[in-house]
Amino acid sequence: MALRNPAIRSALGDHADAVWAALASPPAPEAMPGVVDGMRALYAGEPQLAELGIDRKLARTMEKQARMMLATAATSLADESDGRGSERGLYLGLPTVDEPIPGMVALENWHADRGREPIGAHLQRETPPFSGLSMLNSSAAAHIAATLRMTGSLAVYSPFADAGLNALVDGACAVADGECTDALIGAVSPKIDPMLPLQYQRWSEPGMTLAAGEACASLLASPAGDDADEARLLGYARGYASLPWNGDGGPLPALIAQALSMAERHAGQVGWIVHSAPWRDCQRRALDAALTACWPTALPPRLDIERSFGRIGPAATTLAASLALHALQRGECHADNESQRRVLTQPTVLVIAMAPHGQCGVIVIGKEQA
Repeated sequence: MALRNPAIRSALGDHADAVWAALASPPAPEAMPGVVDGMRALYAGEPQLAELGIDRKLARTMEKQARMMLATAATSLADESDGRGSERGLYLGLPTVDEPIPGMVALENWHADRGREPIGAHLQRETPPFSGLSMLNSSAAAHIAATLRMTGSLAVYSPFADAGLNALVDGACAVADGECTDALIGAVSPKIDPMLPLQYQRWSEPGMTLAAGEACASLLASPAGDDADEARLLGYARGYASLPWNGDGGPLPALIAQALSMAERHAGQVGWIVHSAPWRDCQRRALDAALTACWPTALPPRLDIERSFGRIGPAATTLAASLALHALQRGECHADNESQRRVLTQPTVLVIAMAPHGQCGVIVIGKEQA
């Protein structure tokens, strides 16, 4: 399955070329106004929707996430004039839509603790964040599909870091199975709300917390042609393992092996590794162990994208896949803590996604090899 037309919006830039250049020196997070001291975030620029025919008053009623997703999807389709829109599918990773309503468990825990902590601080920490869109996810996706004239199959995934991976895999499979002629695949980060960093702190262990980030990415999946230079989704594997993961790599070694086997590649043919940031120390140790087991002598260049973009939730995998397409096109890649780009020695990229509750997945993107 061919992947093309990557589009990215983030704090590093509003288009993929600018983002690629900024990876050498990412911007520093900004202080979040009106919240606990020390909380910082990476903010993306405001998308402009006037050229899509969206009235200014209507645009103001949409959450920034919805505006970002719509603008990014339109960028991926900007050069498409083949008339396939009516049969084009839409597969999106979108954050949850729930308002921050305290659950009974949070209240019960406060009473069980005999109210030692102020009730406001307790509920703020224990209540899921309002990280979603102002309308149902299905309605948000339907609005994007209608604006861009797509009436093919539609699916929405949320809320964690594996949502973008599931959208990518299922969208590509839908094209392969003939459910749509091609598929627009995208994902967007959660809304940066004052409670979001607190929720991230709850899910993360000390030393593993990152600044929240705004990012959105999309690409187009279509049937592969005869062009050996086009990038393709070659393999994938999805799994789950309850935390803590063991020090031998947890589920990751098996998932990496499964994805490479589907792709008909071996570890020595991987030129770049891109992954989301671990949430727990056990995930970090498992990731390091899995990569060391697969590449015991020489590890390919490796990039933790959320160290540059912030915690971006569902957008992580889709953004990593978009960066993979750029790397394959340019023949170069970025590595952690390096300002200079490296030569991409092999035309295959391994993408790894990890979520805070144990979800994980691997995809392999590359070019056909002789």
